[in-house]
Amino acid sequence: MIEYNGLGRASEAMARLFAAAKRCRRHGLDEAAQILDALRVDFRARQSDR
Repeated sequence: MIEYNGLGRASEAMARLFAAAKRCRRHGLDEAAQILDALRVDFRARQSDR
């Protein structure tokens, strides 16, 4: 995600991923929500490695 990697706005990027996953779940798109959740977990892990 450009916002996270390129712009260095980790918290904003993770908030958007959370919101997008929530919208996906609300519309029955569970697989898409799982992908977004996995990205958020990956970003969080990278952030704690810094």
